[in-house]
Amino acid sequence: MSRLSTCRTLGCALALGLALACGSHRDAVSSGPIRLVEGPPGTVVEWPQPDRSLPDEFLTVDIGSLPAPGRLAYVVMHREDDERDARLAMVAPGGSHHRFPVSLPVGKPSLEFALGYALEPLVEDATLRFQIDVVDPKGRSNRLLDETVSTREGSSWLDRRLSLEAWSGQRVTLEFSVESPAEESLWPAWGTPEIVDTQEESSGPNLILIVLDTLRADHLGAYGYERPTSPFLDRWSTEGTRFATAISQSSWTRPSHLSLFSGLYPTSRVGLSSPPLAEVLWRQGYRTSALTGGAQLSYRFGFSRGFETHRIERWVRQVDSAVAELERNRTRQNFLFLHTYEIHDPYQHTELADGLDRGRLDESFERATLATYGKGLTATEREYATALYDSGIRYVDGQLESLFAQLEARGLLDNTLVVITSDHGEELWDHGGWGHGHAMFDHQTHVPLILHLPPSLRAERHLEASKGGVIDQQVRLVDLYPTLLDLLGIPMQHQIHGRSVVPMLAGRRMSPADAFSESTYWGPLEVKSLRAERYKLMTATPKNTPSDRPGWTVLFDLQADPAELRDIAADEEQRRQKMQTILDLITAGGGEAEEAVPSDLDPELEEQLRALGYID
Repeated sequence: MSRLSTCRTLGCALALGLALACGSHRDAVSSGPIRLVEGPPGTVVEWPQPDRSLPDEFLTVDIGSLPAPGRLAYVVMHREDDERDARLAMVAPGGSHHRFPVSLPVGKPSLEFALGYALEPLVEDATLRFQIDVVDPKGRSNRLLDETVSTREGSSWLDRRLSLEAWSGQRVTLEFSVESPAEESLWPAWGTPEIVDTQEESSGPNLILIVLDTLRADHLGAYGYERPTSPFLDRWSTEGTRFATAISQSSWTRPSHLSLFSGLYPTSRVGLSSPPLAEVLWRQGYRTSALTGGAQLSYRFGFSRGFETHRIERWVRQVDSAVAELERNRTRQNFLFLHTYEIHDPYQHTELADGLDRGRLDESFERATLATYGKGLTATEREYATALYDSGIRYVDGQLESLFAQLEARGLLDNTLVVITSDHGEELWDHGGWGHGHAMFDHQTHVPLILHLPPSLRAERHLEASKGGVIDQQVRLVDLYPTLLDLLGIPMQHQIHGRSVVPMLAGRRMSPADAFSESTYWGPLEVKSLRAERYKLMTATPKNTPSDRPGWTVLFDLQADPAELRDIAADEEQRRQKMQTILDLITAGGGEAEEAVPSDLDPELEEQLRALGYID
């Protein structure tokens, strides 16, 4: 009997989620802009020094293609000391030429692109000359751009838009050329050049996906918390749809986001693969941008894939940058991903902790603080640290209120689907410990999930029940991928573990789906769990054999014991065996354990990970 047949016999096909997630039957979004980086027929690329290899800082990607020896890569530039701006770009050493024969749309076509160069060139006072010519059907060349950029003036991508209206509806050739010093470390680049019709207004919805790193659901007022951590999010949830029980597929950042963006389990993928959400939307014509906290979401770990812009910055402290990202692209469909570590330790905000006795603690709390006192923190000190954690939530809540007020004032929410969630939670001594990544208790895997649909989309899809509603059925972060594609009218074309929960938004119940979660990097044990609507099985197995750390298995009745304090495995042996069989089917053939900290890190990324506690 096959694995899937066995699973169906056990009534757990939904737990495995190995069915195609169904997309919408509506037509997909419009084809969007003409992407020159995909190399239209007849493209010619001339590169000097064809044997010259890209530096390690450039990560080549498999989005689009250029005829050899052209290269498509993510080029990273400094913006400020702790910020980075990575763009999907055509790298172009001095003397290179790119020629693109294209048929321009009728209307008001424009060429959009950015000018940039390699991170930290050895020549600090180099001059780069970027030129673009338009060759019309009669062979006449017209200079469209002639711009000189000096590396002395800073290192920020320069966004440009040039009108092609004079050649509307014509077949022309666009020629890109660069002059620069022949320095091995200096690599000019064209950031995602594409042709758009600025006369057309975007009709499809935008998408804003916000991940508040390390936010456990039960510390929000909307989820029953008494301390006033989230007045804005509490109100926001009453205007959208709040999922009462959303379960992350891991308890630390990187694997959780991998699942969120792919619809697949972190390592237990059983041979499945899928393109990341950003790439799917990019191919549908979306402008894709990400503003993140970096570290575990660094471009070095592949999280820039599919994003035309992938910036590391603390946008939550200055929300204008997020507003500007949508403002500059308002004639296009946009996917904006916003991620912040502001709630993650070190806990640096004190609003809800002011006046509390902090014992021996400072006005902040982090992993190093815990190491100083070991398990010797008093109840008073633990309460103060928890108040600091809550203060971080309160700060972010206020900043989100400011963000959405600005978006609404500019009309940028009228046709925008907004998702607010987290990648994992945080243990605050619930089971005697602190932090995340080491277990699958609900304080680490139960995350908030709030969807806000624009009125037009609600009406079109008959999802009126979603406004102000609370969905009590269990859902999973892997379900977001197919759900968002379904809502945006983009059909699924590959197999994933998640499923679309759009029927729930229409007020219909779906068959129960077990939530699988795993963490394979923390310490000598791999921890995995299977969470049904009422029961949860959690197991820990040694990574290596022999091991000085024995494995263990626990079973909880979440209805009778929501705090997961009483193991009932011995009393419910039959149930434990059944859930263990399902768990084994999911994990069979899984991939290698994740590395929290790869060995070949550059110093900057290593410092980011150390600040977040992933390196001692």
